[in-house]
Amino acid sequence: MNRAFRSAFVPIALAIGLCASAYAVAGYTNSGPFGEWRVASPTDADAAVQAVKDANYARAVAARTFDVSGIRAHFADDPAVPLTPPEADQFQRLAPGDTPHGMLTFELAHFRAWQAGAVAFQRVQSARRAGRLPDPKDVAAAIPPRVDPIRDMPMTVHKVQISGTYAYVEAETEAQYFRVTLVKRGGVWLVAGENDTPKLGPP
Repeated sequence: MNRAFRSAFVPIALAIGLCASAYAVAGYTNSGPFGEWRVASPTDADAAVQAVKDANYARAVAARTFDVSGIRAHFADDPAVPLTPPEADQFQRLAPGDTPHGMLTFELAHFRAWQAGAVAFQRVQSARRAGRLPDPKDVAAAIPPRVDPIRDMPMTVHKVQISGTYAYVEAETEAQYFRVTLVKRGGVWLVAGENDTPKLGPP
């Protein structure tokens, strides 16, 4: 998502696309902020992977309806998992003057901006249907909403490890590699950071 405003709103795949920040990956050592990592038990691994899937589904819904209740339910801000510098820069473009607390704040700002773009897109469409020239500001801001069906994409999980209340997941789909950091709160895994990489060729 990565990310010149999610590549100017390139479709957000339901594919497992949520992944750990570079800081979280750096913390993926025994000397990192999370302490020692261990291989996840099958139960923990299943729960962490399902949390990533749920978060991606929430994103897919928000991209089509701008309902962010799922975003609030599946993402978290966590001081141990700050945004990457590119994410922080993008956040300032999305929400100038606001504080980038973490992944939840980032996602909410992203979908607020996309919704504003979708409203501008509708105004452009309405003007054109009426035979009028649309406002140039609306043309510049217009971002079409997603209208395609939500589809599942097979995911291959390569690694799930646990360190206390943090989990780290590496996975890939046919389109991307993903690294996700999650934090457990109230017994539930939430996505706290990400770093995904498009697959430009063979791994």
